Amino acid sequence: MKVLVLESDRSLRAVYDSLLTKRGHSVQAGASANAAVDQLDPDIDVVVIDFCSPRSNGPEFLAGLRANAACRDVPTLILTDELGYRAVEDGARSIHLAKPFLYERFVEAVELAAAGRHTN
Repeated sequence: MKVLVLESDRSLRAVYDSLLTKRGHSVQAGASANAAVDQLDPDIDVVVIDFCSPRSNGPEFLAGLRANAACRDVPTLILTDELGYRAVEDGARSIHLAKPFLYERFVEAVELAAAGRHTN
């Protein structure tokens, strides 16, 4: 499975990459949702985005993803705090995971989001 991880915190980005790679997934990781627009690829199975990062614009990236005809159906795992969780509207294409969370739950959520793409 191909996963695009957008996380501004370098340490967390490395942890997410390691967790997913150990499960056999291919990971592209970036620090900024703004820079990730260039990495949008219809072959990506799921996008993981830190929605409330101070250095990137999660809502803007999500709107761009949904506006891109080739990628609009790519599911997302949105990582956010409780307040951000309530503010996100993306229908059935997104799964939300509120921080803090267990790493095992993170991997499960990524795989669940990707599975939704393959069953629709």
